[in-house]
Amino acid sequence: MLEEEAPYPQPVDYYKYKSQPQQTEVTNSSYNKELRDLVNRLGQRNLQSKFSITDGSSNVNVTFWDALAKKFVHDLMQQIEDPVIIIITSCKVGTWNDQVDISNVATTYYLNHEHHSVKEIRKMLSNPNFTKKALQAKRKKKAKLMTIADIKKLGKESIEAEVITHANIQSVEETNVWYYSICTRCKQVLECKDGSFMFSNCNRRIPPPKKRYNISIVASDETGDIKINLDDREVRTLIRKRAEEIYKKQNGGVKFPKELKKLENIDITVKLIVKEVNVFNQAPMYWANNICQGFYTPEEPKPDSTTASTSTFHLDGMSTLNFETPQTKNK
Repeated sequence: MLEEEAPYPQPVDYYKYKSQPQQTEVTNSSYNKELRDLVNRLGQRNLQSKFSITDGSSNVNVTFWDALAKKFVHDLMQQIEDPVIIIITSCKVGTWNDQVDISNVATTYYLNHEHHSVKEIRKMLSNPNFTKKALQAKRKKKAKLMTIADIKKLGKESIEAEVITHANIQSVEETNVWYYSICTRCKQVLECKDGSFMFSNCNRRIPPPKKRYNISIVASDETGDIKINLDDREVRTLIRKRAEEIYKKQNGGVKFPKELKKLENIDITVKLIVKEVNVFNQAPMYWANNICQGFYTPEEPKPDSTTASTSTFHLDGMSTLNFETPQTKNK
């Protein structure tokens, strides 16, 4: 016979949600209470709150948007028991930058709710090993500014590390495959078969898939040159145009756009990811995950302490720059 236990809170309309009385019992939350005010690539204003959660087995990144983000940060500012235990309902789990991420708009969250699962996690917190290993944030090493020659000398201890370099784009590889197509629903890459796009995950035909950039460049500094793969965000950051805009401008086709060739001879600051193939196979191609025009020197990090929940901003060391693509109009 199972013991009677409190049911999970029923999903309710977020806008009708009111704070539970048990949310305001103790003091001094050590969680990151930062609310970011962003403008997306379409010129729309968004509020964002990012944090990470753990159940003791793994960590997951979470992003709340707009009204929910504002309400969440407000609730964390209240006097609630710390560490905070959260239940999130009506959310969808996805991936971002090869990490599990809850980024779709959730309907409701509950902080320190009176539920058996919350009580179990609270008991686990009394174990020093749980607090030390599971609850502790995984901190990335700050990306170092390095020359191209030094990047190529990195060893196995640097696999998956991020590095920053200053370089000049010497050439942009001209190819018929300067873009790829993605599903408008699930954002997965599509292939064209029999004149139409079909993706098994969505089980539907997609006549007008979205276009995304993917090109290769050769960049150099005084110590040597390096091949770099630039994906959609990095290219948009530099040319300030979407792939779909250029695709429509030249009436489709696979001709390499002249707008992309204009990237040659510009100075860039680029953040690269060191892959296993770069270290063990001396693969010449490196992947960029951030870029800006001109030379930027990252500031030295300020001393801080590790907390149970941390901001998980993707652009560590370069977050003060404006990487947003300005609003563009479809023609």
